[in-house]
Amino acid sequence: MKTIDEKIKEKTRELEALKQERDFPFDNWYVSTVNKNWLVYYQGRCTTNYGVNMAGEWQWNNLGSATINKWKKAPTQAIQKKLTMIAVQKGFKPGVEFKSALNNGVVRKFEKDQDIKYDRKTNRLYLGDTPDGGVIFSKGVWSEIIDDTPVIDGYEMAYNETNVHFGCYTFEHKWVEDLLETMDCMGLDAVSTDEHVVEYEDIAKVVKYIKKRKNDTK
Repeated sequence: MKTIDEKIKEKTRELEALKQERDFPFDNWYVSTVNKNWLVYYQGRCTTNYGVNMAGEWQWNNLGSATINKWKKAPTQAIQKKLTMIAVQKGFKPGVEFKSALNNGVVRKFEKDQDIKYDRKTNRLYLGDTPDGGVIFSKGVWSEIIDDTPVIDGYEMAYNETNVHFGCYTFEHKWVEDLLETMDCMGLDAVSTDEHVVEYEDIAKVVKYIKKRKNDTK
């Protein structure tokens, strides 16, 4: 059986929790007053909140709900800055294609002339003129970047301005492009390089990727 003091302490904790909920409404962004990186979308006590942790990384967690008194309402500019930082960390940049977090995963492209914007009303990070277009982030959900990096014989291609690399093999862009042209002229379905047989379809993917990357940097 609880003592009078225990009952008083329990009731005091309940009243304090109610006060916190009153002072910090659900469904809003808060920034920490003790760490400049910490940004949380608060959905309530003992719930799964989301945001940017103290290391400046995206995290789904019960972030800071036990220390709600150390938070203040985040200004819209700060929200946009931190969410944009996370978007860049995740690989969103001009030239990237992604499956939108809205519209049943419709594929969008980050065009070179587009800027990342934030709309507080809908809680969306987006490209273009309206928050209904190229949505990068919506209410805790990030769009999925489409990775079209070619993979041949288990080696993922590494790219730079002049060469492509598969494991310890390095090929100049022009050499690969000329190879595809030769295969077209001769009607070849595959070529052999050392111990590897490379299909026409794989070479075509590499050339397509090279042209796309060159176009994105123009």
